[in-house]
Amino acid sequence: MKKLFLAVCALLATAFVYAQKVVLLTSTSRVPEGKKWVVPLKKSLLIEVVPEALRYGNLCSAELLSDNPTVSGLGVGPNPYVPLDIYSIHFTGAKQTSLGVRTLMTVIPTYFGHNQRGYGITSQEENLVMEEGQYVAPMGCLAGIQLLEYTLSPAEIKARKAAAVAAAKAQEKKKQDEEVAWKRKREEETKARLDAGEPFEVYDVSKLVRMIMKDTIDEGAVSRELARLLPAGKEGNYICRLDVDAAGNITSVKSNQLDTAALRLLMVKYFKSDRIGEVTYKDKLYRVPVYRDINIVVVNEVKKIDTYVMTGKKGTFFIPLRAEKPDTTSPYIPYLEAYVKELPEKERKSLNRCLVHTDYVRQRISIYNGNHSEAEDQFFRKTVESIGAVTVDPNVRFRKDIADKIGVGALILGSVL
Repeated sequence: MKKLFLAVCALLATAFVYAQKVVLLTSTSRVPEGKKWVVPLKKSLLIEVVPEALRYGNLCSAELLSDNPTVSGLGVGPNPYVPLDIYSIHFTGAKQTSLGVRTLMTVIPTYFGHNQRGYGITSQEENLVMEEGQYVAPMGCLAGIQLLEYTLSPAEIKARKAAAVAAAKAQEKKKQDEEVAWKRKREEETKARLDAGEPFEVYDVSKLVRMIMKDTIDEGAVSRELARLLPAGKEGNYICRLDVDAAGNITSVKSNQLDTAALRLLMVKYFKSDRIGEVTYKDKLYRVPVYRDINIVVVNEVKKIDTYVMTGKKGTFFIPLRAEKPDTTSPYIPYLEAYVKELPEKERKSLNRCLVHTDYVRQRISIYNGNHSEAEDQFFRKTVESIGAVTVDPNVRFRKDIADKIGVGALILGSVL
């Protein structure tokens, strides 16, 4: 097909003797330096449409076979990926070539539809010119098109350079004007906040303010207190806003998910800001209150263990399901012992020879400056182990043979129970 198109272009090239070169465009191509490509109006032009355009029931055929025949489109832009401008060709006098290829035809463009990103569609009733360096691509219903290539004249080259210099100056002036306007707006906002005594966001002060841990703090104590504040067994991100006064002290904590009163006491006790917030206004430095987000991230690891319990006057013993001896080595035993000791005496005795289902929860608690979409740095990380849930199966008791075996040797059941 491409060879046929090329052959037809060669036959028609005599119709464009005023052009330096006839270009066959079937894929994305870049206009060479010192050249321009032109699609002329009111002159016979060769195009190739996609095969679907000759079959009823699709957008391409609807455009091509309408009373105002059209083919879309020709993409033009500064890069080969996404065109900024898409042109549709409105034409008359469509004729198929003598080569018998139905998708090849000559047309006479009458005007172009210009779809410019961000500006909508307008009509263009002058030659379509693609400048040097631009990328041009047939797309949509257009499979190929014949373009005319011209060498830029010295006057055009001079005009293009002058236009480029003017555009660069205009862009630089626009940038400078925007910077001046932005600085003026920032100064107005700064003055308004200073006058009202309102806190500044940490990104609006001279140097970013971060939260850090106080010196000589027991991280284990922090993590245990945090674990008591967090929803039991629930992992996720907990975003909190901290307000810090002009002296660097945490004054308030806001959260839609946690007990803010308890969280404030914990934050004041264990954390501090790394510097005092400062802003400059009219060349003078002011100490100001600030606010920032922190993100408490909780990741849970749950391990489920079933254990038989023996409890009596001399203590409580925990025996794994497939074992005959009490478990004294598992790191989870201290947590289960603590749980049992906290039970009322009657409930403790009722556990004797019962099967207990226990969820041991290992919570990895991390705290970051910033929320989860803009987390900057982690300033706290600790793992807390605890019991998430304990349930007792009253229908399952020690088998007698297991109880007898446990009673042999050092453990005498009669002295324990």
